[in-house]
This record gives sequence, structure tokens and C-alpha cells, in this order.
Amino acid sequence: MAHRAKPQWDYLVPLPEGRPLLRAGGQKTVAEAQSKIPKEWGNAFTNKKKEGVRWIDPKNGNNSIRIDKGDPNSGNISQRVDHVIINRGGVVIGRNGQPINGYIKQDAINAHVPKSDWLGWRDLFNK
Repeated sequence: MAHRAKPQWDYLVPLPEGRPLLRAGGQKTVAEAQSKIPKEWGNAFTNKKKEGVRWIDPKNGNNSIRIDKGDPNSGNISQRVDHVIINRGGVVIGRNGQPINGYIKQDAINAHVPKSDWLGWRDLFNK
């Protein structure tokens, strides 16, 4: 069963205008992803804990895209490359374009979509 993720607006900090992003591959990551992100979602926010960025639908906080920088030393093989966490309606979308079973930690391999794969998807949420 897919579980809804809790929106986490409280710690988001907008990226400073005109200042280069020094996280998750810098401006390249933002530029690559921006074409998939609806314009009304606005600018990316920096992630609080790990290097990366995220966009949140201002009309529905349960829709979001988070891109994390990969860690080649991670114990989780799916986090060794730059990856995307996709929330649609509070449900995490997996590598196959379908909701994952359970929470991210319960299905980490499917929940962490390689950024290179996601960039090839038809649109924001659909493989």
C-alpha cells in the first residue's frame, strides 16, 4: 500500500537570486531539471540535510520533486548516483513510474530514481 508523505514546508529556504547553486551539481542540475518542472512551481529550494534541491507545487504541497547528490560511499546502492525522489499527491513514485509499496526506507531501491533515468521520462511524474 502506498503511504502519503508529509509535506515539509517548514525548513525550505529559497535559492538566492543571481547566486550560483553550489549543491547537487550546481546550476547544471537545476537547468537539467527545470524543463520538467511546471513554471508555476517557481524556483528550487535547497535541501536541508543533504546536498540537493527540491521543487514543491505551491497549490498542493504533496506534489514535489527532490534531487539529491549521489554519495559513492553510501551503503544504499540506489543513493550512490544523483537521484530523484518524486512525490505525487503525497505518494512516492518509483523507478517504474508507479507508486512504491510503503515508505521510502521500505523500498529504497525503487524510491531513489537515478537522475539520468528521470530526465528521460515523458514528464514530471510519468515514465
